[in-house]
Amino acid sequence: MKKNRYTSARVKCPYYKSEDTHKIYCKGVQEDTALHLAFAFPAEKADYREECCIEDYEGCPIYQMLSGGSEG
Repeated sequence: MKKNRYTSARVKCPYYKSEDTHKIYCKGVQEDTALHLAFAFPAEKADYREECCIEDYEGCPIYQMLSGGSEG
């Protein structure tokens, strides 16, 4: 069964692509690829999205990796 992906208009991270019930999809390290973060529970995904995709996306480990930056 294929899950439906959707996007959140509240997300500010430039690397965010989409999400589904248990996953957040981010742009990948190469063209036409994607990374995904998988969560055991939808609430955990929602908390991560709020903190790392909306509020402090520059502090997100995926953002740091893709932008070549480092926190601190």
